[in-house]
Amino acid sequence: MSIASVEITGHTEAVALLPTTGGDLIPHPIFSGYVSDIGDADKIAARTKEYEDRFLSPFIAAAHRVGALVHLDAVHFAPHGLIDVQLLDCDFLACSAYKFCGPHIGILYGRQALLESLTAYKVRPASSVPPGKWETGTQNTEALAGLGACLDYISNLGGPTDTFNHSVRSRSTLTSGMQWVVAHEQKLSHHFLNGAAAIPGLKVHGIADPGRTSERTPTFGLTLAGIHPRDACERLAERGIWSWDGHFYAQGVIAQLGLAEHGGLLRIGFAHYTTIDEVETVLESLRQL
Repeated sequence: MSIASVEITGHTEAVALLPTTGGDLIPHPIFSGYVSDIGDADKIAARTKEYEDRFLSPFIAAAHRVGALVHLDAVHFAPHGLIDVQLLDCDFLACSAYKFCGPHIGILYGRQALLESLTAYKVRPASSVPPGKWETGTQNTEALAGLGACLDYISNLGGPTDTFNHSVRSRSTLTSGMQWVVAHEQKLSHHFLNGAAAIPGLKVHGIADPGRTSERTPTFGLTLAGIHPRDACERLAERGIWSWDGHFYAQGVIAQLGLAEHGGLLRIGFAHYTTIDEVETVLESLRQL
């Protein structure tokens, strides 16, 4: 069984699975706009029995047409949009709560029939039925409590700012909270992309059109002419701005962009608690580099 993986993602999960499949990793390149070519969906799916991609329904449908399984790595998307596994029709989806203000705890969704039929590498006393067969023993109860508090927090976003209701959590309130997050972050992205376009030598890799903020998250991969990403990162830190540089575990896309020998990218990200004034502070600091 081989695993196909889009180059724009990190390879951690795919590479970890390879020894159990006896197959190969089939990297799929990105194209203009830094997204995968949906027109190749059937061709890619035909080469594998497991396909790993992110939130692209045509790929999922193509994979299922050839009997492949679809695993979605939602770790980056989870803080920025509402996830609906039934709408996606994926077989597996994984993320981690620390990405959306929760504790370090992993989250895995899987179709019930698959979780029942697949072999789990577990300790002997563990249950032989899901979800227990997929756990690693005693549950991390304090992290689970923190996850509940995190979901309460998200459920209250966009509501009255002077009250916090611990009993409102439901799919409806989580949807409302995430809709507020999406709307706010699109405003942040629009402001940043407009300002970035006017900074000489600054290149935004990926979707840079302010009119297409609904197609991306507010995490930006940047290069600055004549400035190494590590130098830019350190100079921003001197101004009180935390950023990151390198390949961010997505070595394939960095290599494809020809940036591997040049330090990769400077990464700047915003979240639902970021303000427009803070985005402007970042833009002004980038202008001064």
